[in-house]
Order: sequence, then structure tokens, then C-alpha cells
Amino acid sequence: MDQVQIFISYAREDQERVKQFYHRLVEAGFHPWLDREHILPGMKWEPIIKAALKRSDFALVCLSATSINKRGFLQKEIKQALEQAEEKLEDDIWLITARLDDCEVPEILADIQWVDLFEDDGWQQLLQALEFQLKRQGRPLPLPVSEQRKRQQEEEEELKRREQQRQRESEEQQRRAEAVRLLAEQQRREQELAEQRRWEQELAEQQRREWELADQRRREQELAEQQRREQELAERQRRERELAEQQRREEELAEQRRKAEAERKRKEEMLRR
Repeated sequence: MDQVQIFISYAREDQERVKQFYHRLVEAGFHPWLDREHILPGMKWEPIIKAALKRSDFALVCLSATSINKRGFLQKEIKQALEQAEEKLEDDIWLITARLDDCEVPEILADIQWVDLFEDDGWQQLLQALEFQLKRQGRPLPLPVSEQRKRQQEEEEELKRREQQRQRESEEQQRRAEAVRLLAEQQRREQELAEQRRWEQELAEQQRREWELADQRRREQELAEQQRREQELAERQRRERELAEQQRREEELAEQRRKAEAERKRKEEMLRR
């Protein structure tokens, strides 16, 4: 944020009133420079004051009935401020005379319009002068501290909201990733289960085929055994037939021999007669 520094020149006798005014400027968002607030013990105050006056955006000379009649560093600061003002454009607002009470304005400042801070509208007139010069420079009027705090709070709340949104999105992304992982795990298990079922089916099919093959072999063996038995039976029956035929032939032969022997005996008997 662009800081607007206002150098405040005053007399020690007006310190309390000026300090109140200093805090009011701070609350309005400005960066007033006050020796009692910015010079630490042990520092050389004169070069610090010169440097602060030179880098300030405005120089505010606070006058009162007490201060205008005193010789001292206030008069020196006024002269330094006037010298610094010579480096500005003719219509620039840089050196502002601020009356703290109804006092006379020194002749060296008489040609510069002053503002009466003790009047009700004095503070508003000062803000108008500051805003006018800042607009000429293309700079905005600083936000009051309360507004800055409000905006900071809004930014923090927006940042918090975005962080919460980011966290929700991250959690949603994690949930989605977990859902994808669970789905992939479920698909993997289903594939494993399908593979296991396919393997079991193939095993069952293989066992069925083995059983069918074994049953076929058993039937073939039984059929071969049956054929062997039938062949043995047929062979036995053939042998029995051959044996019966042989016996029949032997009986026929024996019968022929018996008849021949009987014929021979009959013939011999007839010959004896």
C-alpha cells in the first residue's frame, strides 16, 4: 500500500495537542512523522529531521499563540520547509500551515492558505487538501486504519474461505481418489474372483473329461473283457463241438468195426457149416 508521509513541525509547548492530532492522522491511514515518535535516544536529531522533511509527501507546520512568539527549532524547520517547497511546482500543495488556536500567522507563511484545526471543519478541510494533491499525483487517499482493519479482516476471511474451499476441494479430491482406489480394488477382486471361478470351471471341466476318459477306458476294458470271454466261450464251444464230432466219428468207426467183426464171424460160422 502507498504510504503518505506527513512531516509535522511543532513547538514543544504544543506537544500534547499535536500528539492527539498525530494519532488522528494515523487512524486516518496516513504516516505522520513526529520527532518524539521517530527519533530514538542517542540519535543526532538534526540530520534525521532534515532527511524526514525531504522524503515527506507533505509538511504540516502547527502554529499556536505560544509557538509563534518563540525562537527555536520550529522557526528553523519552517525555513527548511519553505526551502524544500521551492523545489515543488508552484500550484503543488506540500507545505500546509495548521493553526491550533486563533493565532497570527508569521509573515513568511502568510501567502499560503492555512487551515484552522481548532474549528469544526478544520480536519475535513485538511483531508480535502491532502486528497486534492494526491489526486494530482495519481495517488489515492489512504484508507483509515479502521477501514484497513476491516479490509484486512475481509481479506483474512476471504483467505480463510479460500483455504477452507481449497481444503474441501482437497478432501473431495481425496474422497474421489479413495473412491477410485476402492473401485479399482473392487474391480481387481472381481477379476480375481472371476479368474478363480474360471480356473475352477476349467479344473472341473478337466476333471469331468478325466472322469469321462476313465469311464470310457473302463467301458472299453469291460467290453474287451466281455469280448475275450465271448471268444473263450466260443473257443470252448468249438472245441466241445470238435470233441463231440470226434467222439461221434470214433463211435461210428467202432460201430463199423463191430459190424464188420460180426459179419466176419457170421461168414466164418457159415463156412463151418
